Amino acid sequence: HVRLKDVASARIVSGAAVVHRDAVARRMDVTARVQGRDPAAVAADVKAGLAKINWPLEYRGELLGEYAERLAAQKRLLAFAIAAALGVFLLLQAFVRSWRLATAIFVALPTALVGGGLAVLLSAGGLLSFGSVIGFVAVLGIAVRSALTLVGGYRKLEQQEGGTFRAELIQRATQEGSVPTLLTATTTGLAFLPLVLFGNVVGLEIAQPMAVVVLGGLVTTTILSLVGVPALYLLFGQAYEREIDLAEDVSVPAIPEAAAIPLAIPVSEAKYKVKSAGGNQ
Repeated sequence: HVRLKDVASARIVSGAAVVHRDAVARRMDVTARVQGRDPAAVAADVKAGLAKINWPLEYRGELLGEYAERLAAQKRLLAFAIAAALGVFLLLQAFVRSWRLATAIFVALPTALVGGGLAVLLSAGGLLSFGSVIGFVAVLGIAVRSALTLVGGYRKLEQQEGGTFRAELIQRATQEGSVPTLLTATTTGLAFLPLVLFGNVVGLEIAQPMAVVVLGGLVTTTILSLVGVPALYLLFGQAYEREIDLAEDVSVPAIPEAAAIPLAIPVSEAKYKVKSAGGNQ
């Protein structure tokens, strides 16, 4: 028999009661609560501290939890937003048929979201939730629709007036389109107003932030539609008219008719045998 003390040293030490694994690697979770500081600032400090540690071989530290998941979701949302913005720009260009005018309207569209951003800042302290994102998408859709409706009205009135581009036509078309724009903003605002006033209940966690953003965005969207879009069309719409006129002026030159040229075609003499009715050749 071999005694244990001759081949090993035994002692009582503290160890993990539960061993967690990620695939085949052991892991240990370190949790903490944040009080009195911004969670984003604390997460940045923790991430910087982990980067300074000289970890042993096959050891590493990762920042996980709700904040890390939020960062990953924001990256995915940013990628989707870029793709959606590109699609909106191409649709604008296809409708207005002018790269300059489409670019001007596209650049001005974010101003329609200013009201929604201020509403989020006042109501939720600037905290962006999933409902707020849906509200921003809705406001952007309303702004695009209003802008395209006004541009379509300008083009239609110009065609009725013989294709002339004048500031008076833009003013008249804006006045005619202001009534539908105001009615759309008013009815939409009245529909979302109850969610803002009485939406702080269980089950409406997404609807209330969305309604707040929509109400705030409707104000700036209306201003953009009635002030910004007419000004942009007055600046860049005439360039579109010049492009159309230039395209109409460019015509294929007519091919002149061929002049009558006398041709002398030599005909070789040929002998034909003709049988008469009597049978003589």
